[in-house]
Amino acid sequence: MIHWWRIRNNWKKPDANDLNKLKKILKNNIFGVDMYEEAVRLTFFSLSLALLDELSPKVIWENLNNLILTL
Repeated sequence: MIHWWRIRNNWKKPDANDLNKLKKILKNNIFGVDMYEEAVRLTFFSLSLALLDELSPKVIWENLNNLILTL
């Protein structure tokens, strides 16, 4: 997801201005079903970590309240 976003944005690293757009992509464009709720939560957690991995520590720290993602 993040890799695709970076390709479409000339390999730009996401910053604070991109957080809401990326969170919206994560929440509204990932679909699936699994027998086990834990599997769904693990996938959501993994995608959330991928988003955080692309952000600088400063952006994460300054946007802690805005980074909270829920299923």
